[in-house]
Amino acid sequence: MLRLILGPLIGAAAGAAIGYLGKCRGGACPLTGNPFTGALFGALIGAMAVGAFSCRRDAGAEENSRFVRRIESAEDFDKTVLKASQPVVVDFYATWCGPCKLLAPRLAELAEQYQTKALFAKVDVDKLPGLADAHRVRALPTVVLFNNGQEVRRWVGVQDADAYRREIDSLLSK
Repeated sequence: MLRLILGPLIGAAAGAAIGYLGKCRGGACPLTGNPFTGALFGALIGAMAVGAFSCRRDAGAEENSRFVRRIESAEDFDKTVLKASQPVVVDFYATWCGPCKLLAPRLAELAEQYQTKALFAKVDVDKLPGLADAHRVRALPTVVLFNNGQEVRRWVGVQDADAYRREIDSLLSK
C-alpha cells in the first residue's frame, strides 16, 4: 500500500522539478512545460512503475506453492507425471506470461485441496522447450491432465477452478 502512495508522490515531485527547472523555451514539451503538468505526468509515470514492479513480484510468490512440483528435466517429467499412480495436472507456463501468472494461484489452491488424491506439476516452457514440443504445447498457459501416463484432458488459457475440479473429480470417481 505504501508503494501505491510513494510511487506517484515521488513521480509528481520529479515531474514538478523538471517542469520548474527545465522550462520549455519553444513550447515543444507540453507535458513538462510547467510544474503543474510536470507533476501530473510524473505522478502517472510513478503509478505505472509501481504497478509494473508490484505485479512482477507478487505473481512469483504464488508459483512457490509447496504442493506444486516443478519439473526440472524430461526424466523428471517421466518419473513424476507419466509413471505416477494417481492423476497429475501439469501446468505448461512461462515466467513472462501474464495469463500464466493469473492461473498460478488457482492451481496452487487446487493442489492444496487435492494433495493426497492428485499431483500438480509445473513445466517452464522456456527452460524445457523440448518437453513442451513433445506434448504439443502451442499456447500458454496449457494445462494437461494425465492419468496412467496418458493425456485425459487439455485446457488452453485460464479456466475457472471448477473446470479443473470437475475433471479431476470425474477421474477420481472411476
